[in-house]
Amino acid sequence: MKKLTMIFLAITLCLSGLMSVSAMSYSNDTPVFNSLSEREAAGDDSDVFIIKEIPQNEEVQPFYQGGYIEYRYARTENDNNKRLGYHPDFPNWKYVKEYWFSTSKTVSMGFNIGYGYFSAGVAATTSSSSGYTIGADQNYKSRPWVRADVETKFYDMYIYDDSGNLLEISEEYYKTATISDVQYFVDHLDY
Repeated sequence: MKKLTMIFLAITLCLSGLMSVSAMSYSNDTPVFNSLSEREAAGDDSDVFIIKEIPQNEEVQPFYQGGYIEYRYARTENDNNKRLGYHPDFPNWKYVKEYWFSTSKTVSMGFNIGYGYFSAGVAATTSSSSGYTIGADQNYKSRPWVRADVETKFYDMYIYDDSGNLLEISEEYYKTATISDVQYFVDHLDY
């Protein structure tokens, strides 16, 4: 009788809006965030996490709005020694004899690795406390580029409505990329 009363009370509270549906929908040990950017800022690396509310915009189907998305880790793919692109601090080809990279500066760099477009911070690393130089042939135009190891994690998305009913599963739809072993090199033009 006590169990039946508790279930009836939970349904009554839920219908009257006094109890949050989301509190009933997912477990307490799963990290919950308001947005993907909030998760990233928190430094969370959980295999399963939840974004509380599906954003209300023209890209989201109206019947999804008000629900939540559970992200579940699916797999990891590593791409070592990947050329990410030209260093963003040097947008033009120049005749110079060297390039200086400071260890105290991190720059944001966008790159495409075949699964989508990502952005990451790149910084020079060296035993020197201030930075280092990379030589270039000043007889030719040159430009520095970035190479790194890239780890891409793929997540399945489980989309739920505001009552906790599963609406859709999108396999390996969401991806994150982290980079390590960042190295700088110089390209030269032959003409």
